[in-house]
Amino acid sequence: MAACEGPIQRCRSNYPRKRVEPPRGLCRMSSMNQESPAKTTLWRAADDALSGQDRSVATPTGPADPIGSGDNAGEIDRRSFMKLMGASMGLAGLTSCRRPVQTIVPYSTQPPEYVPGKPVYFATTLTRDGEAVGVLVESHEGRPTKIEPNPSHPGSAGGVSSFELASILTLADPDRPRDVTYTGGDSTWDAFLEDWRAHPVAPNGLGLAVLVDPYHSAAIQAEMVKLKAKYPAAITAAWAPVSDSNIHDGQKAAMGKAVRGVPDLTDAKVILALDSDFLHLETDAVRHTKAFADGRRVHGRKDAMNRLYVAEHSFSVTGGMADHRVRVRRSDIPAVVAALARRLAAPKSGDGFTPKRIPGLAAIPELPLPAGVTDTWIGAVAADLAQAGKHSVVLAGRGQSASVHAVIAALNDALGNAAQDGTLSYVEAPDARDSSLTELTGLVTAMNSGAITTLVIVGPNPVLTAPADLKFAEALEKIEHSVHLSHYYDETSEFCKWHLPRSLELECWGTPRTTDGTIGITQPLIAPLHHSISELEALSLLLGNAESGYELCRATVGKNDAAWKSILHNGVAEGTKYGDPYASINETSLTAQLKRQTLTAGPDFEIALAASPTLYDGRFANNGWMQELPSPVTKLVWDNAAIVSPATARDLGVSQEDLVTVTTAGTTLTLPVFVLPGHSDKSVSVDLGFGRNLGAVAEGAGVNAYPLATSAAYSGGKAKVTKTSGTYPLSTTQKHHNMDGNELVKKISGDRPLILEADLLNFAEKGESALTPPVHNPTVGALWKEHEYTEGNQWGMAIDLNVCTGCNACVTACQSENNIPVVGKENAGYGRELHWIRTDRYFKGDEDDPELRVQPVPCMHCEMAPCEQVCPVGATSHTKDGLNAMTYNRCIGTRYCANNCPYKVRRFNFFNFTKNGPETNVRGETAETTTQKLSQNPDVTVRFRGVMEKCTYCVQRISQARISAKVDGRALKDGDVTTACQQACPAGAIAFGDINDKTSHVSAWKANERNYALLPELLTRPRTTYMARLRNPNPRLNG
Repeated sequence: MAACEGPIQRCRSNYPRKRVEPPRGLCRMSSMNQESPAKTTLWRAADDALSGQDRSVATPTGPADPIGSGDNAGEIDRRSFMKLMGASMGLAGLTSCRRPVQTIVPYSTQPPEYVPGKPVYFATTLTRDGEAVGVLVESHEGRPTKIEPNPSHPGSAGGVSSFELASILTLADPDRPRDVTYTGGDSTWDAFLEDWRAHPVAPNGLGLAVLVDPYHSAAIQAEMVKLKAKYPAAITAAWAPVSDSNIHDGQKAAMGKAVRGVPDLTDAKVILALDSDFLHLETDAVRHTKAFADGRRVHGRKDAMNRLYVAEHSFSVTGGMADHRVRVRRSDIPAVVAALARRLAAPKSGDGFTPKRIPGLAAIPELPLPAGVTDTWIGAVAADLAQAGKHSVVLAGRGQSASVHAVIAALNDALGNAAQDGTLSYVEAPDARDSSLTELTGLVTAMNSGAITTLVIVGPNPVLTAPADLKFAEALEKIEHSVHLSHYYDETSEFCKWHLPRSLELECWGTPRTTDGTIGITQPLIAPLHHSISELEALSLLLGNAESGYELCRATVGKNDAAWKSILHNGVAEGTKYGDPYASINETSLTAQLKRQTLTAGPDFEIALAASPTLYDGRFANNGWMQELPSPVTKLVWDNAAIVSPATARDLGVSQEDLVTVTTAGTTLTLPVFVLPGHSDKSVSVDLGFGRNLGAVAEGAGVNAYPLATSAAYSGGKAKVTKTSGTYPLSTTQKHHNMDGNELVKKISGDRPLILEADLLNFAEKGESALTPPVHNPTVGALWKEHEYTEGNQWGMAIDLNVCTGCNACVTACQSENNIPVVGKENAGYGRELHWIRTDRYFKGDEDDPELRVQPVPCMHCEMAPCEQVCPVGATSHTKDGLNAMTYNRCIGTRYCANNCPYKVRRFNFFNFTKNGPETNVRGETAETTTQKLSQNPDVTVRFRGVMEKCTYCVQRISQARISAKVDGRALKDGDVTTACQQACPAGAIAFGDINDKTSHVSAWKANERNYALLPELLTRPRTTYMARLRNPNPRLNG
């Protein structure tokens, strides 16, 4: 029995290593051409911009059909592949013995709420460097199988991201450490405790240092207070490479007090994002996505819509949603901020607003506007912000300096956003601790001086992530007694005497707070699979108490039994939100900050390091789902690259996949080039988190970019990029499953765009006829009597492109729900990825500065499905409720259906994922078939080699809802069935339900005049339709 309460029923290193080169023959992108496509054309990649060139997808040069070569011929490749995908195939770690912190007694009498085969749900909270997202975890007989959003939690607002969804696979990772190690060799907890007693800490803590992850937790803060009280001379520090420390430092300087801003975009009418990917990678992205999407829902012609301005160095999820976007190098954002402040303080004739008093304006230097940013753009943005007043908000990303954020706070104050009912509030956060480069630098200084004899690292991986100039590894080698608690035996673990396994949040207790202060609960869904402890328990152990996480959390919340059970059930403690908003600019403090760290112009050529959209800071490097999840914009999988603009690529004389050296602060790395339209010129972007040796999945995937990391590099430091010899094959899915590359589609539909759109003002005036091109639903007489789907439930889906951000949460949710395996870099390069829903990304306009569009594409479930008509064995057929169904054990793998599908949504299993079970364990141990099945959703069939698969509209959920309704003696009602993609979507961009029910949510969407079918000229009558995208441009900037 899992250690949970309150079930909810459903309503390795920085050092040189040998690169692992993938086999030759991957799909290659041809070199760029300087000519650009017509502004009305949607295109996918730089080589699509070739004027007049055939845009069909090149045939992959890899083996066309490995099945034809026989099992024996492919045995070596299959073994390598299955080894690589160990974590994705099973909970191999469950075969080890485990030492739970608390004894969990199995029940002798079946509790009434537990029915074998019927899952229950537990509320818990997942965190990432102080950010908390509430989730519900699906559990089958005490085994967690899927992450879903918790609509009751203010940190999730009913949505969830790929990071939370993939946590369930990390739990299954066989490369997680199983026991204590000493100097790299196996050891035990008893041996560690004996050694700890042999190295006692001085009574006042002299010589002791403790390094922790950033946190926002009542329980952890309580333990840290106890630690400082017991060991006042001890040094404590917090560190993470990706954090909001600059944001909070700037806000502290602006207010003269330690406060942090909490944006609320619910009522925001005008949003300016400066190097801020607030819809994906910034703190509270899930909550912000929901609020932003609510402001863009247009149900009728009279509905209003918010407006988004973005200035950024490289295309992001947020940039793709912008109504107006300008390319600005990260290091040039301060110039934009300075210009905006001066324009608000001194508007020009025609701006249409009264001057705003900008605190600290005299200390803001006048900097030249960067290339691409015009005085007209600054004036239009300033006027729009000023006219929106307290319903506007200015956001800057964590990559900007504290001084930039201080000025941003002053701008928001001048606009009235910090008012009681504005878009921004400030709260004190006594239970929070930010990452601090100052603290880390002081710690390294003390380590080098010999002042530290015992170092306890609870979570961070500073050998990998600390700025390279600190040389943390060298300082660590000087420490006599070092202990590292972490989820993996990582780069820092290699330099520490002791390594202790750290429990995942699905295995432990915690009390994380959201940004507004609401306390959530983290509760274990399963006893620790290995001999691990949590961060909270490690701190207690350091104090000599050895209290359990449950005891510490219960003591922190301090509730009675009834209230405690309510917290466990709902996932949040009501009434724990921080007090009244606090906001008052301290101009003296603000001016001092701007004099101490003045705003400056950027270098000649910059490097911008950032968290990976899929691996974050590297914590998901050994997670196969995240490695194979296409990056939202580049669509790269299994690799990072030196991302440059087309113009910069031409200046450097490089094209896609050429190798270049990137040098900064005396460190040089070799990286392949990825040319990204819309990237800023004279700038190179590199994602962090790759090139790690955590396990079989992470090994050989990408290049470790942390050696390039300095404090300046995060804000746009100086760099030099030089072409070198050779190329490196990158796997990118951006040209796979091309619908517009299909010759039949071209002949029938011509160059018809797949994404329909219109400007808001035109749509308000003309309605459906404003869409470009106009909606066209051809009719033709039937050649035979067609089946009429008028009886019973008829399932359909609609996707609103106006709020879909392309974040890929739907892709990961589908993968988790439907047991979709990963295929590895080589096979992904061949176009063999198995995702049932993909997010197509298109560019529109000029190659150097285009707009971006996204479109999720699941199975269309066509009523006149072309795939059904060509299957020789009837393996794909239509159900009476309108589903295009697959019968796996009837499929013989002809792939005729995939060839005949104009939407390219069918996937073929080139490998057998069930037959060779023991090979899935990368440690070479025996993995029984039952153990492999523990990682899968028991409600979904696991497919086998040689069969086709595709989106099923989550037919297992439809069946479960139908059974539940029958038991209750009622008919199915709207909302009873929710698909995995729909449930996870933080933007609420997907509607699903019974299209025969005219009162259903999906029927209302399909009745909207923005609704259209994809490729309607083919007369397939798809059940999945789309709502056209709308833009809300500023008339002053719209031509």
